[in-house]
Amino acid sequence: MLYASIIFEMANNLGKFPHIAILIIITIFTLVSGNINLVDQEVTWILNLQRPSGCIPQNVRNPQQIVNILPYVTNLALKNVLRVNTSGPTLAKVKKYLEWYIANLNADGTIYDHHLDTSDTVVSNLTADSTDSYAATYLSLVKSYLDASGDRGWVSGQLQQLKKIANAIWITYNETLRLTYAKPNYKEYYLMDNVEVWKGLEDYGIMLADLDNPDSEHYHYRAELIRNGIYYNLWNAKRNEYQAAYYKDAKPIYWNQFYANTTSNMWPMVFKLPDAMLGDKRAAVYNKFKANWLSRWTTLKADDFPWVALWEIVKLNESRDESSKILNDFKRNVFANYYPNRQHTWHIGESASFAVLLAEQF
Repeated sequence: MLYASIIFEMANNLGKFPHIAILIIITIFTLVSGNINLVDQEVTWILNLQRPSGCIPQNVRNPQQIVNILPYVTNLALKNVLRVNTSGPTLAKVKKYLEWYIANLNADGTIYDHHLDTSDTVVSNLTADSTDSYAATYLSLVKSYLDASGDRGWVSGQLQQLKKIANAIWITYNETLRLTYAKPNYKEYYLMDNVEVWKGLEDYGIMLADLDNPDSEHYHYRAELIRNGIYYNLWNAKRNEYQAAYYKDAKPIYWNQFYANTTSNMWPMVFKLPDAMLGDKRAAVYNKFKANWLSRWTTLKADDFPWVALWEIVKLNESRDESSKILNDFKRNVFANYYPNRQHTWHIGESASFAVLLAEQF
C-alpha cells in the first residue's frame, strides 16, 4: 500500500498523462525492488560463508580444493556490505569477523592469510600477501562498523589492539619516499597498497576524533605523509598517469597490461584520493582506461577476475545515460557468466562490489 500511494502521488504530480506516468513509475519500482532482492542475495551469500570462528572464506572450494581466507579481501568485502546492509544480523556477523581478526593478530599487529583444509579446519598460511594493506583496510572496516552500529563501547575497548594494527602499517614506512612497502621481506612500494594505507590512516584518525582520542591528529598526519608520497613519487606528471610501483627513474607504464598497471591507475579514484579526483588529472587517467580497457572490462575479457569495483569510476566519469548503458551491459555479462554457479574468480570482494553497484548505480 505504501508503494501504491507513492506511485499515485508521483503520477498526479506529472500532469496530463498520469496513466503513462504510472507505467513508468511502476517499471522503475520493479527495477529497484529487483535490485534490492539481488543485493540481499549477494549479502546473504557472503555472510553465510562465515565460519563459527568468525573468519569468512573468499569463496567455496576452488578447482584445487583450497578455500582461501584472505583478510584483505574480507576487509574490503565487509566494508562494501555495510554500504548496502546495516541490519542487526549483518552487524553481528561483521563484529564477529572483526573479533576473529584481532584474535589472530601476530605480536607486531600484522596478520597472516589462512585457509580451510579438507576437514574444514582453519589453518594459518604463516605468510601474507602484504602487511600494509591488510592493516589499513581493517582500520577502514572498523570505522565503517562504528559508523553503522554506533558501537562505541566495543571500538573503545579495542583501542590498544587497533593502535597496534595502525602501527603495523608503519613497520614498512620509508621516511624518504613517504610510502610503505608491501611487507618487511618484500620492498616494493605499490600504488594500490599506498592508496589503501592513506585511506586506512585517514579513517583511523577520523574514528579516533569521534571517540575524543588525542591521537587523532597523529594519524591524520601520517595519512597526509602517504598522500604526499603518492603525489611526489608515484604520479608521473609528464605522462599524466600513475606508476603502479615506485621506480627511481620513473618509467612509463604499459596500458596493455590490465593488472597491475591499469587497475593501479584506477585505484586512487575508487578510494577517492583527493588528488586523483581533480578534473584534469582524473580525465587524463580515465580516458586511457576507456581507450584501452573499458569495452573489455564491460565484456569481462580484461582479466580472470571481473574487477567489479571499477564500476564506480565509470559512473564518476561518464554521463548518466552513458554510464547506465555501460553498467547495464556489464551487469548482463556478470549474470551470464557468474550465475547461478559462482566459480572461484567470483569471490566475496567481487560479490560485495556488485551489491553496491546494484544498490547505487542510479
